[in-house]
Amino acid sequence: MNQNLPMSVDLTVVQATTQSYGMVFTVDDVAEDVTGFAIYFIVKEKYSDADNLAKINQKYVTGTPASGETAIASPTAGEVTITVSATETNITPGTYYYELSYVDDDGAAQVAFYGKFQVMKNLLRTRY
Repeated sequence: MNQNLPMSVDLTVVQATTQSYGMVFTVDDVAEDVTGFAIYFIVKEKYSDADNLAKINQKYVTGTPASGETAIASPTAGEVTITVSATETNITPGTYYYELSYVDDDGAAQVAFYGKFQVMKNLLRTRY
């Protein structure tokens, strides 16, 4: 899809808050229709952890999602929003590792983004 993938991008969230990351899949600067794609977002404490030990493990699909999946709202525009909830980010502050990957409509798998997923402690706990 893009010869510049995967890209290393570090993400930072504040513990117990909701954060969204929007992206547009493009080819030659034109939005790519992601209908039929499955997009995966996973956060682990260690790279070597098994997937079932992931702190966050999400799957985004087009069409009607199965239990535990999330629908991609604008697949024909190539737009995907990854949202991590306050419950999901309510983990021990520290450095984790994430990967955002996809399987396209032809069945080809690709890692799009990876990097550190930093969870920062709230400084002002009285507002929660």
